[in-house]
Amino acid sequence: AGRVAGAPGLRTRAASLEHNHVYNERLEQLALRRARLLRERGGDAPLVATGGIGAFGYYAGVPILDLFGLIDPEIARSPVEHPGLAAPGHLRSNADYVFDRRPDYILIPRRGTKMLTAPSLSEIWAHPELEAHYEWDGAVTGYRRKGG
Repeated sequence: AGRVAGAPGLRTRAASLEHNHVYNERLEQLALRRARLLRERGGDAPLVATGGIGAFGYYAGVPILDLFGLIDPEIARSPVEHPGLAAPGHLRSNADYVFDRRPDYILIPRRGTKMLTAPSLSEIWAHPELEAHYEWDGAVTGYRRKGG
């Protein structure tokens, strides 16, 4: 009957597609803003840890540490601890490895954000290195290494 199963509040396929279009447009605008801000800050190209690297990876031109392991062999080989709690391609995690790499930025939502979370986000939020060595940077909408 044109209804989309599992899409609360979105009654038709057209409404669901429009919702996805708007959501993706917002993500692309965030990626552009982040990339522009990092260029404006100058200096050496920072190592940026992020998930969903798509538009940001395309526009930023900086080294990226992929939190979900789609392009990082170390994270890609990590065990899946909580199968089914996130979308396919978002199940891998290795917070120790991420913090060992000492990224300059970790572009994830702020701890405490109410959302469905991938295991990598939960592990990074819970890791003691986040509090010890990173601070929230509202301009970039992510965490920045302290003193950086």
